[in-house]
Amino acid sequence: MLWRYGPLIATTLTSGCLTETQFIDRYTDEVCTLLEECRGLTAHGYTTSRQCRDSPISLASPCDGFTPAAARACLDDLEARSCEAALESVIPKSC
Repeated sequence: MLWRYGPLIATTLTSGCLTETQFIDRYTDEVCTLLEECRGLTAHGYTTSRQCRDSPISLASPCDGFTPAAARACLDDLEARSCEAALESVIPKSC
């Protein structure tokens, strides 16, 4: 019976852990979504949202000591970011 539910259990146990690669993908997606919603793609050198998503966005500083908790905080702050705040700085301080 374990063989039947093994993949589901494994997915459930590992889905809470955000890897650095997953973070970079989600970070790029969140930044591009924010730029698209705030009409800031062209100001950052992109003509389309697809072009933005196809070129991974680098972080201002390298991820020394990457932690899933800090990555989640960054993504949550990006998701909640307003266009007014993004005009000052697209990337929140938590990132």
